Amino acid sequence: MTRNLSPFCLLLAGALGARLAYADAEPSAQGWQDLVPPVSAYDDPFLALTSTQLADLARVARLCERQQRAGRLSEDTAIRLAEFMQSLEQQGLDVDGLLALREEIKQKRRAAAESVDTSPNNRRVRISGYLLPLEFNGTEVTEFLLVPTVGACMHVPPPPPSQMVHVTFADGFGTRGLYRPVWVEGTMAVGSGETELFHIDATADVSFGYRISAFDVADYSE
Repeated sequence: MTRNLSPFCLLLAGALGARLAYADAEPSAQGWQDLVPPVSAYDDPFLALTSTQLADLARVARLCERQQRAGRLSEDTAIRLAEFMQSLEQQGLDVDGLLALREEIKQKRRAAAESVDTSPNNRRVRISGYLLPLEFNGTEVTEFLLVPTVGACMHVPPPPPSQMVHVTFADGFGTRGLYRPVWVEGTMAVGSGETELFHIDATADVSFGYRISAFDVADYSE
């Protein structure tokens, strides 16, 4: 005897089938460089400057800001400011033009650094990297940041958000140290956020551009 299934049962069966098919699908390999989106080209005149020129220009900017706040500089400080400006101008630099562009270029650099690629959203991926623990369940890591290089964020400025992935893994992973790479498989979502990362002697707020709800975390192997 054949029984007709209700619309709800048909819908539930379809959803379960789609979920099983998704679970059996092979995750796509995700490279870190692919997470860096292309950005609109812009002219950055500061890239052509030497480290000495950048340092002298920064001194000029600080002294000019001090002069604006105080209304005047001491005679010795004013002489130093004039010497820095003369030196830079003799090297062919437009000091006033560069100072006027500082804030604009700073904003463009920040926008480029914080941008992310939207194409991996809701995609099942497999990506390797190094984990920085955030939360534990006993000795198992259940929440961590995944970064492309060993020791990132620990003693150097953190990577841009496009190179930071926030991972949650309910099953927990028994990590054997910060310097051993891992594989992470799960569903990637594009979405920026911030978290507090604990160092040995300090804490720092870091930004990430992606999230992964992991269904597997394992020690790295080729």
